[in-house]
Amino acid sequence: MSRLGKGIAFFFLFWGVLLNSRFAVSANIESLNWLPLLTVSMQKLQPNKNCPQNQINDLKVNKKSQQITSSIREVNWDLSCQQSKNTQQDSTSGLDQKEVSSLLKQLALLPAFTLNLKAINLTSALIKTTLSSNLSIKKNASKIFVRFTSDVLEGDISLNLNSKQLSADVRVLLDRLSHYIHLTEQQSRYLNNTLLLRYKSDLNNWSKGRFEVNWQGVLPEITDHAELSMSGEIDLQQSQLILSTFSLNAKQVLMPISETQSWKTGYIKLKSSGPSIFNYAEMAIKHFPMHLRIGSSHLLSKVERGKSKRIRIDKQKLPPIFMQFTASGSGSYLLVDWVLTSLNQKLAGKLTVDPKWVKLQLVENSIDVKSLIESSRSYVDSLGLLDIKKGMIKLDLVAKYQRNNKTIMLESQLLSDAISGVNDNITFDGVIFESHLHYVVNAQSDISILEDKQQLKVANLFVGLPIQAIQIDATLDAGKPVIQHFKARLLGGRLDFDDFKLNAPSQTILNVGGISLAEVIKYSAYPEIKSEAIIDGMLPLTLTEKGPQITEGLIFARPPGGYIKVPESTVVKAVGQGSPAFSLTMQLLSDFQFDTLQGRIGYTSDGESDLNIEIKGISPAISGTQPINFNYSHSENILKLLKSLRFNDELVRDIKERY
Repeated sequence: MSRLGKGIAFFFLFWGVLLNSRFAVSANIESLNWLPLLTVSMQKLQPNKNCPQNQINDLKVNKKSQQITSSIREVNWDLSCQQSKNTQQDSTSGLDQKEVSSLLKQLALLPAFTLNLKAINLTSALIKTTLSSNLSIKKNASKIFVRFTSDVLEGDISLNLNSKQLSADVRVLLDRLSHYIHLTEQQSRYLNNTLLLRYKSDLNNWSKGRFEVNWQGVLPEITDHAELSMSGEIDLQQSQLILSTFSLNAKQVLMPISETQSWKTGYIKLKSSGPSIFNYAEMAIKHFPMHLRIGSSHLLSKVERGKSKRIRIDKQKLPPIFMQFTASGSGSYLLVDWVLTSLNQKLAGKLTVDPKWVKLQLVENSIDVKSLIESSRSYVDSLGLLDIKKGMIKLDLVAKYQRNNKTIMLESQLLSDAISGVNDNITFDGVIFESHLHYVVNAQSDISILEDKQQLKVANLFVGLPIQAIQIDATLDAGKPVIQHFKARLLGGRLDFDDFKLNAPSQTILNVGGISLAEVIKYSAYPEIKSEAIIDGMLPLTLTEKGPQITEGLIFARPPGGYIKVPESTVVKAVGQGSPAFSLTMQLLSDFQFDTLQGRIGYTSDGESDLNIEIKGISPAISGTQPINFNYSHSENILKLLKSLRFNDELVRDIKERY
């Protein structure tokens, strides 16, 4: 039996012995065998000779007719004092039902009485200072009433001696606990307001009872409006607690994340989804099923604006979250199975805790990319133009923390099938992504990379001109990603580069090979021009803080060269009439055969490009076999050009679909 149970039993047994024994002068409760027939006054009573500091002082009993009035000025009790071996009992043993029934019968036989304990002073190694309280007990023919008050606890207990029904209402003043219990400052802040505890038991089956717990208060740095309620059953003999209901609600939650960011939501609700079973003697969770709901939320960020650097708050809307989990375990062992639902997706996993490891697993989770994007549009503005036609992603993850050497191990695998869709008129299909990671982080935050493989393949990408067979092999390199190899096919040729860091500054050479001049001209302002040549090149690619740029890129035509033929048209004629130089140029290019074509290309991070080309060849119709040097310069914003090409392509497709 618990110390509290022993204390209550001792208290009632003590008064039963006191009122039904013969008078004897003694300072030890074991030898009290007297009956106070008249008024009795005792200065000091020492119940246990092994604990002399445990004393009952100034005991008075006044018996008039059938009414007994008694009082105790002071009880001093050291809860840490060890009892003798003869009086020690195993906490699992104690009163059985027969003993409780016998005790209740003895109490029923007692005459009406009133007992006032003016001061009960409790000390213990577990509390910082003496806890003082007062207690009053009243008995009539059928009931016993107990009331106690202290700096921390207030309560009322009633016992019906006929029906054997016990009820207790206790108020715990949480904000006073720090005066008596060693708590951290943060723990003290969380203990505020009053905890209400209600307990009812049928003492015909004394070890079982029902309880209710309610609390309203503040969760510091989280919310000013929190509510806790729970109810259930307790079995003292089995040391078992069964929660039938549990609810923790927080409203208008605002949690700081950093000096510049915080998180805000309208509510957080934690609620039991079924009966929960605990064994408090074994410190074991047998079954603990819960539901967690978090409403739509915002990430609040402080941002400096303008020259005055005034602080404004940027809000990023976040989706609601629903989580189901079931916990079980004992001591330092814990197992939690959970399912997280958000944005129409489900992630399932396990959390395992043992003396050596803390392990988080996400196994064989599938994400519907189309559904995910559709559900995310109202939270991410940039997804407004993204339309996924199909695609799935499979996710596996294992994160382990070794408690002894404080080492973190992370293994993940991410696989996508053929994702297809369109984003701002950029179409793509056959997108396959594969990621394999295995990191180890030691106590000094040193990262060991055991595996880091990232690969992206895109079968077809249309950005204004078609690109095929894109493949990117990369590593994340613990937050410093590197493209190890890139290759793609476009305009009849290929592009490729190696070893390009995605953290500025970085440099590489973009190799251009086998590009068809005819395919290039097809996407120019004069697609009717006929040409033939194979273009190669080397473009120095640099990543700056502003973005990618190319400086002094070199392109050239493969031997033996090629030709350019500009057909005569009404537009060319009209322009040529007003510009003799233009007319002569068009005549030269009507049949221009070249053996040399080389040029330099520049590109800035905002999309502006410069092209300077030198062509050497002949125009048989104009100069016969005499060599001609032809120079051509052109400036264009590539980003705007590609956007225009996408617009034209979409317009053509719309016309075809309608007509």
